[in-house]
Amino acid sequence: MLRTEDATKALSSLNAYALDFYKHKQLDAIKNQNMIRKHAWELLKDWMLTLQTMVKWLRKANAEQGSRQLSRTTLKVMEYLAETFEKRFQKEL
Repeated sequence: MLRTEDATKALSSLNAYALDFYKHKQLDAIKNQNMIRKHAWELLKDWMLTLQTMVKWLRKANAEQGSRQLSRTTLKVMEYLAETFEKRFQKEL
């Protein structure tokens, strides 16, 4: 769980299962800490596919906009994140 503030400064908890899996690489830990009992793999796979879709969109946007530094940097970061997450996900299968 991730503690955060909303627009009204009220504290709340967000389910951070994808972040926890990325950081700790332990399925059992994310199930327990994030209260996920079923479908954990489906949730993680959905997140992995979302990251891959974001990378594809950024590649397309980068190609259309030319070589703007922000989009190149963002693309590199997202590519790294998507590749690393996918490797960790595939390793746990």
